[in-house]
Amino acid sequence: MKKIVIILFLLVWKSVPAQSLDEYLKIAEKDNPKLKAEYLEFEASLQKINMVRSLPDPNLTVSAFGQMIETRLGPQRAIFILNQMFPWFGTLSSQGDVMTLASEAKFQSWLNERNILFLDVKSAWYEIYELDQIIKYQHENRELLESFKLLAVSKFRSGSGSMVDVIRTDIMLEDVLTDIKILEEKRKPVLARFNTLLNRDRYANVLINDTLVADLKDLSPSNDIQFDQNPMITEIDRKMELWQKQSMLVKKQGMPKLGLGLNYTIIGKRTDMDVADNGKDAIMPMVSFSLPI
Repeated sequence: MKKIVIILFLLVWKSVPAQSLDEYLKIAEKDNPKLKAEYLEFEASLQKINMVRSLPDPNLTVSAFGQMIETRLGPQRAIFILNQMFPWFGTLSSQGDVMTLASEAKFQSWLNERNILFLDVKSAWYEIYELDQIIKYQHENRELLESFKLLAVSKFRSGSGSMVDVIRTDIMLEDVLTDIKILEEKRKPVLARFNTLLNRDRYANVLINDTLVADLKDLSPSNDIQFDQNPMITEIDRKMELWQKQSMLVKKQGMPKLGLGLNYTIIGKRTDMDVADNGKDAIMPMVSFSLPI
């Protein structure tokens, strides 16, 4: 029964298709928590672009009089003051440019973080592949040595061989078995590191194709190193532009701000006498300036 269970397990394991490196890279890009955090920061910076390009919220002030203040037209009951501030010319567009450059820098930072993640995933993946191949070859050596041992034992029994050949084969077989155990133990931390990068169970199985096909295009030498495609270089360029825009923005933010408002006063009717425009509400436009002292 135990043998049947083992055979069924091996058949099921062999039926699971091996995943390519590209598939593992897609999983890492989707599920790696650090990379997801970088992308969420980029999306948050995008949301701020429209916010900084918009006017500040208007201010509404409501005043109600506990004790009425008498005027010629009647007692003042309440005052509503609505005021909107306008920054200096070009300030809003400059704020939008600064935030846009900050978002682009965040995106380049995400690209750079993704490249680092892909490099770590590929390094661990190829290391697992190398260990699997060495373990595979060691198992083949073990099978050969076991065959040699049977042959040496047969020759010794028939008198055509010596016991030294049997002992030598046993020693070589023990060395191979020890190497296999060492390689399997060495594979465990690499497997854990690989699965951690993919944000999944540390001991999840990794199936790799037995044969790798090299892309000769990537191996062709080239003297043209395109630094402009490096996300880290592009991020630095965007930050330099950002600092220049910020210096211009600071100057504009130090200029006066214009405020336009409206004062609406509710006035009650006088009962002691009849006057023209009795109880007529008062409307008063207002203009204000900030004083950058």
